[in-house]
Amino acid sequence: MASPKTLEIVTATVPVLEEHGVAITTVFYKNMFNEHPELLDIFNETNQKLGRQQTALAMTVLAAAKHLDKLATLLPQVTQISHKHRALQILPEHYPIVGKHLIGAIKEVLGEAATDDIIDAWTEAYDEIASVFIQIEHGMYEQAMWKGFAPFKVIKRKRSLQISQPLPWYQLIRVRTMQTMTQ
Repeated sequence: MASPKTLEIVTATVPVLEEHGVAITTVFYKNMFNEHPELLDIFNETNQKLGRQQTALAMTVLAAAKHLDKLATLLPQVTQISHKHRALQILPEHYPIVGKHLIGAIKEVLGEAATDDIIDAWTEAYDEIASVFIQIEHGMYEQAMWKGFAPFKVIKRKRSLQISQPLPWYQLIRVRTMQTMTQ
């Protein structure tokens, strides 16, 4: 749980996030992608160009700021985002990169208004929020049938489909459905 001082400071920054949130997340993505271009593959290029990703992150940060003292109320939204993160193979080691660039973007956009107390509070808040995501995503990875991307090869034969890696029952249903549709 964030310290009382952090809760007070982060809550006090809510109006600033409402006004400058999208500017902060726009700078965040620009700086993060400049330093880590390999992360471009994780994000939808169209959503980036149209500003949807920046707005979505700004709204998520704003919601976290408003509910930092009771993050559990955000679990449905965090779980939904975590499913996307799981599908994209977001790992715990990605969170420090995001934190560095989010805090950096706050400093850059707010300039002198981003006092050391504000930066320290947001660093603590980010660590708290990231730990919630990491914990939920860890559970999702543990439930997965396999870790990471599982390579497989599909060979189409005249009336059968051969898969070189065993699939769980729910994926076999999809394969059989695809087989029926292609016949």
